[in-house]
Amino acid sequence: MSSINSRIINLQKAIEARHMEQDAPIDPLSLSLYELQGWAAGLDEQGKAALLEALNTPGEDGTEGLDLDMEAIDKILADLKG
Repeated sequence: MSSINSRIINLQKAIEARHMEQDAPIDPLSLSLYELQGWAAGLDEQGKAALLEALNTPGEDGTEGLDLDMEAIDKILADLKG
């Protein structure tokens, strides 16, 4: 059921973006934000867990992991959804 809801949300955001595009062209930064919001809306619990692991894993270039917890991921995703 969560997957269906995510798809509906993604479709709503895509329709909203298309309407805004017709009213005025969308700049590349705004378009990326819409795409990021759509991606975030489609994350299920497994996707959020994978995101958490990726953000907490140190990079091969020596960068440190972020040491986040699931509550922080949920807040980040909620902020993206607006």
